[in-house]
Formats: sequence, structure tokens, C-alpha cells
Amino acid sequence: MTTAGILLVAVAFAVWGVCGVWVSVIDIRERILPKRILWPTAGIVVVLYLAASVVESEPMRMLQVVLAGGSCGAIFAIIYYIYPEGMGFGDVRLVTVNGLAVGWFGISAAWVGIAAGFLLAFPLSVWFLLRHGVKKGMATQSPFGPFLVAGSGLVALAEATGVTAFP
Repeated sequence: MTTAGILLVAVAFAVWGVCGVWVSVIDIRERILPKRILWPTAGIVVVLYLAASVVESEPMRMLQVVLAGGSCGAIFAIIYYIYPEGMGFGDVRLVTVNGLAVGWFGISAAWVGIAAGFLLAFPLSVWFLLRHGVKKGMATQSPFGPFLVAGSGLVALAEATGVTAFP
């Protein structure tokens, strides 16, 4: 990649990283992932990636970014509409933004990032079930956003440093 392309992608990741930390703190405190932060971040990331794909003459990168974000968001939206008690729509928005951001490295990287978020949240879920019992543990609300951000962030960091474990 050229210096300009690297800089554009790095700025996109920095914007996404700041957003991720910001919305994670809000989710922990208030149990909400605000769209007033997520959608502008998505727009900025897309514009920066579009510029990077033009600079690098890689239009397919932009297509994979859009497909990654769209597919992650669509699957979570379906899950939300089937079982809305399981998560809030803010999680759907966040997964869409995460998919866009990690999608620079490929659709599979975006999906692995989402899966990593589930894996990171798993111990807390088990703890709630053990501590409160199945019925009350399933009803206990815990913030999912920080785990989704951390999972996608770890995959993005691995990809950016050249560590790739998926096609």
C-alpha cells in the first residue's frame, strides 16, 4: 500500500477505535449504544475507505467493506427481530459499524471479529447463569457492546499486524 492509503486506513481505524471506546463506556453505564455516535462513525469510516480504495486503485476493497458491514448488520437484525429480548437494536448498529471497519480486511475477518465478541462475552454469561440461575440469569441484562468492540478490535489488530488465521 502507498503511504496515503495506509494513512487513510489508519485514520479510519482511529476514528472507529475512539467510537468503540466511547460507546462501550456508554453501554456499560447506561445500557445503550447511541446511533448519534455510531452512524456518523460509519459514514466517516466509509468515506475514508472509499478514498483509500481510490488511492490504492482497489475498488473491490470498497465492495467487500460494504458487504461485510451489510451482512453483519443484516444477520444481527434478523436475530433481533426473532428474539428482541436477547439484545438491543444498538447492538445491530454496532455490529454493522464493526463489520464496515474490519471489512477492509475481508468479509471473513469481519465475521471472525463478531464471533470473537461472542467468545469474549461467554464467561460473563456463564457467570450470570451460575450466580442467578437459568431463569434470572437469562433475564439479566449486561452490556454486549464492549465485547463486540473488543472482539472486532482484536481481529483488526491481528490483521493490521499481518497475523491472519482465516481466508
